[in-house]
Amino acid sequence: MRIMKNRNFQLSKCTIILCSFLVLFGYSCKNDDDVLLDDGQLRLLQTAINDVNIKDNSENISIDPEIVLTFSHELDTDKFSQAFNLNSMEGTVNYDLQFSNSNSTVTVVINEDLNYASEYLLNLPAGTYGVNGEGTEDPISLKFSTAAYVPPMVKLSVNPDFIIETNQITTVTATLTKIADDEVTVYLSFGGIATLDVDYTVSNDSIVIPAGQTTGTITVSSILDGEVDANEEILISIESVVNADEQGAQQVSILIKEELSPLSLKGVLALNF
Repeated sequence: MRIMKNRNFQLSKCTIILCSFLVLFGYSCKNDDDVLLDDGQLRLLQTAINDVNIKDNSENISIDPEIVLTFSHELDTDKFSQAFNLNSMEGTVNYDLQFSNSNSTVTVVINEDLNYASEYLLNLPAGTYGVNGEGTEDPISLKFSTAAYVPPMVKLSVNPDFIIETNQITTVTATLTKIADDEVTVYLSFGGIATLDVDYTVSNDSIVIPAGQTTGTITVSSILDGEVDANEEILISIESVVNADEQGAQQVSILIKEELSPLSLKGVLALNF
């Protein structure tokens, strides 16, 4: 019985020592956190471009980025705005700064698209930018480069893919895989058994897709030639493209169907019963 009491006493003693250690450890950690938060140092906690966290020397960044900087303390917006800069080797960047309600998050709004395949430097010199005098010991800088230009691809389609010889119309469409920064011109070539300006006409020999759009069209119209012909095929291909690339070898086919003459009966038909 005495042995059990001694063991219980030793266990209780160990429990008290362990609890005391945990309390002291927690208090120590709390004090460390307080020191970290109140050490007067302004820190850049996170940099994100278009909602993706980035590091220095990031590559393939979009030319229309939204840059968000998150700091450890509330900022003096005037001091920060005067000191912050974003530029490239090509020159200055047109941007605005927007601050969150707590003034600890800064959004860099780019007003004009950046250049393709170019390097940019975001920089904040060492200084005092916190509202309570918090500052940075070293400059804050971040370099990133934009993605190279990848031109859109263009493909052809036609609807409907046949027309009757009696002056019917079909539409040929050129479609881009993405919006182009500049106007795209698709030059066409015409082949097949059918003869241009004899069996059919076209509204244009090229298709223009305006900047900011993804499609352009021309029309093809059949010509009634008064002759009895077999069905004739039009083959339309891409000859060349300006400000885009052809998506493989593009070609569409249009069938001109012969209009059958109305049935006529000549002579006398006699029926005998």
